[in-house]
Amino acid sequence: MDPDWISLICMASESPHLEDPPGGEGYKDRGPWILRIVVGVAVLIVGAFLLLRPDNDEGATTLPDFDLPLLVGEGNFSTADLQGKPVVINFWASWCGPCREETPLLQETWERYEGQGLVILGVNVQDVPDSARDFMDEFDVTYPVVVDEGQKLFKDVAQADGLPQTFFVDETGAFLDRGDVEGGSLVLGSIDEDELETQIRALLQDGP
Repeated sequence: MDPDWISLICMASESPHLEDPPGGEGYKDRGPWILRIVVGVAVLIVGAFLLLRPDNDEGATTLPDFDLPLLVGEGNFSTADLQGKPVVINFWASWCGPCREETPLLQETWERYEGQGLVILGVNVQDVPDSARDFMDEFDVTYPVVVDEGQKLFKDVAQADGLPQTFFVDETGAFLDRGDVEGGSLVLGSIDEDELETQIRALLQDGP
């Protein structure tokens, strides 16, 4: 955490000395004391938010190396498995309402484009594994899904807070240039069919 935040937290947490017991003159000054506690708690919350939120404001230009466990089945899935393939990467969680809206479309798209070498990779974050597996069963998800338990990949890639987030990576491992397709390499929120199709055609250069 930034030293300035630490200073603010320490300053906000200092409380005045109450020489008189409750009911005395000093007790009348409890208002400022309570205010300092409230401010201190607020500073702690804001500081924690800034510390834990993704700090990749500009976004990565290439997909970072990763090696993460599969949510279903045994073994790991890594960047080596994506070498030379265009990829749609979708960050999601089972508790996320918009994720439920877009998952059937992602599965349908996977079935349609798998034969052309396209990979759809789900990255499960901030979730309970059993709930995530139930989610996959509910929507008959067959594309690979990995667990980003420490959220390292999410923090390396994400350009904003919130789920879902969908990114598009070409066969060289580079994210689509934001000038190539309207909306760039990131779709924040539930993706619709037109957006997904447009991005995939840009990845494949031509569509079916």
